[in-house]
Amino acid sequence: MQKLSISEQFFLLAMTNRGTMSSMNEYAKPGLLMASLLDFNNAGVIVMEKKKFQVVKEQLPAELAHLEGFYNRISHLRTKSLSMLGASSFEKELKGIVSSIREEMVEQGCIQTSVATGFLQKEKVEYQVKQSVIDELIEALKLEMKKRQPAVETIALAILLQKPA
Repeated sequence: MQKLSISEQFFLLAMTNRGTMSSMNEYAKPGLLMASLLDFNNAGVIVMEKKKFQVVKEQLPAELAHLEGFYNRISHLRTKSLSMLGASSFEKELKGIVSSIREEMVEQGCIQTSVATGFLQKEKVEYQVKQSVIDELIEALKLEMKKRQPAVETIALAILLQKPA
């Protein structure tokens, strides 16, 4: 499996069998947005300072193409404040991120698809992250966190995956 971005890892570990972010988990959607911002920051696309961010690159690197809709939206915001990035304000962009990551992960073989009969006998596609992929992601997370100085990206992913008490 190739190196995945924070947003891709977060999505794979938080995805439902419908291939989306659970509406029951109120932290999943904001978590995916924050993971996307961290990807932008790590790639030098934005700079985050305190509670604000600034877009510093005109184009996204190819490995972040799945975040293009979100990038286009935030680059045109007048006030670039992290507090403005509520999931409900970015529903369209979230759907685009989810769809792009899901398609990419299906192509890479990380997610399996199957067709099931749903409500009113309609066929629906179900998505399942391969257990080997989940195991690999979790093992890598555990190993990195055991290091004396874990990578900032790993710490960020672990924090995003935590559910507040």
